[in-house]
Amino acid sequence: MNDLREVQNEPEFLEKDGFIYREEESTDSVRWVWYEKAFESIESQLRFIIQVEFEMDIYDEPFASYAENRTYSFNGVYLIVVDRQMQRWDNRSYDEETEISREIDRYKVNIHTLGRLRSLCNMLGGKK
Repeated sequence: MNDLREVQNEPEFLEKDGFIYREEESTDSVRWVWYEKAFESIESQLRFIIQVEFEMDIYDEPFASYAENRTYSFNGVYLIVVDRQMQRWDNRSYDEETEISREIDRYKVNIHTLGRLRSLCNMLGGKK
């Protein structure tokens, strides 16, 4: 599947591209689900996170499987910028142990295909 807008089942295929699953803490039958991939370096104070957001609806059909009781709707792809606020280690790098992360902004990007999502990851220095 290339078009993320057509996703209805759990988009676990994103995990093969290095995305990490995160779910909103809620007891509601509708909640947010995110697949996130971070890009960072000890040579930079910034971390970029690509976040693919879905809305998950949970049903309680007694004869349906766990997966069949969940449907997903694509909401968008976001680029999150995080200031890591680290102390300098030397002239070229920072001490990651001193990191105190602070999200600067979250920007929606016009991406809705897996191919363009992979291209954005490649531009930020990721693999695949």
